[in-house]
Amino acid sequence: MFKSYRNCAMRHTLLAAIALTGWAAGVHAQVDCGPNTVPLPIGCEVTNAGDIIALPVGTNTEPSISPATGFAISSNGSPIVGDTKVIGKVRKVDVALADAEIRVTFDGLGAVPRLDLEQSSDGPDGKVTLQSAMNYPAYVTRGEMRIIDLDAVGGPRVVSTVPVAINGQVTVDLPDEGKLVAVHRVYYANGRFDETAPQSLGAALPSGSVADVEEGRDTASRRRIPVFGGALCDPAHFAPRRI
Repeated sequence: MFKSYRNCAMRHTLLAAIALTGWAAGVHAQVDCGPNTVPLPIGCEVTNAGDIIALPVGTNTEPSISPATGFAISSNGSPIVGDTKVIGKVRKVDVALADAEIRVTFDGLGAVPRLDLEQSSDGPDGKVTLQSAMNYPAYVTRGEMRIIDLDAVGGPRVVSTVPVAINGQVTVDLPDEGKLVAVHRVYYANGRFDETAPQSLGAALPSGSVADVEEGRDTASRRRIPVFGGALCDPAHFAPRRI
């Protein structure tokens, strides 16, 4: 009877093991090894992983470029690419200018902006002449000379603002006391401005300088005015026109 009981227990254990193995196999069978599964589960590796396959280069299937319309590109007067209608119109203009003996050129205004404040004393009467000097007047709407007291209570303070024409001059009194400096400021249309570094009011000319002679100095310490564009001109007939 004991032997029969042991055999029965072994059969139950064996059946339980078989059932557990079948359940595990079922779980494994439910693992998704599809191509969009990320990360790829263990056991889903493909046999050709890491292989490199050379494919032939295919033909270009992009649509062809449509004909150029609405523009033309030329180099030294010779058309390179573009709409034939536009090229014809430009050619007519060139022929008309040539018949009228007009040569239109473009000046890129490549000069470097320059702003300076020049001073000269008028003698023992205590007056100083302040001269505006700049080379981009077309970009400036107005200018002024600012007199600043560096010893003012609470810090430097503007004590006088004198309007000045672009490349013009004004005369101011030189006080006996105070540490005064002068700054030349010019304004752009939208309120931006350039200005020179402060100069002691009534200071002597720099060594080697001559009064009332433009020397091409640039003493600007602040630049906010954009200088760009160019000028179309006919050297034989017309003055330059800024664009």
